[in-house]
Amino acid sequence: MASLSNQPSNPNALVQHSARLVLKRAPNLSFFAQDVEIPGMTGGVANFQTELDVVPWPGETFQREDFQISFKVDEDLKNYLEVHNWLLGIYYPDSHSQYAALSKISRSDKMLGTGVFSDMTAIIYDSARRPKFEVRFQDAFPRAMSGLRFTTRNDTVEPLDVTVAFRYRHFTIHSTADGT
Repeated sequence: MASLSNQPSNPNALVQHSARLVLKRAPNLSFFAQDVEIPGMTGGVANFQTELDVVPWPGETFQREDFQISFKVDEDLKNYLEVHNWLLGIYYPDSHSQYAALSKISRSDKMLGTGVFSDMTAIIYDSARRPKFEVRFQDAFPRAMSGLRFTTRNDTVEPLDVTVAFRYRHFTIHSTADGT
């Protein structure tokens, strides 16, 4: 018979609709965010040859996947343009001064989320909709954004979805202050 002491202290499962995005650099994107995907991670393996066998050992490489966000596009394109203009400023500026203006960043600017990089936070809620964890991404920037696809084939009104992939220096997971 299994011991009752092996039971988890919280039997509730984490549910899919329990996250919110905070991105000061793009507040309209934050408001319309639909999907927030906490990245996966992959560690490489170094193989050591012995007389009898090849022994795997961790530590050769470590890769983090992109942080991906999907959002509904507002009809004024405000959230789309927040990311669009950020991408253009980083990768395809009209002039050297446009990129220079984007890349000049003071400590106070970073707190507001301007410049090339921005910190981002995904707030994860428990089953009672209380903040449980914060996943904090440092020095994030957009790497890719899906396009806008319009069609006249549908009779129903469907909002447009866009997905943005962000790279970041690293992320950490913190329990919220209430300790639950």
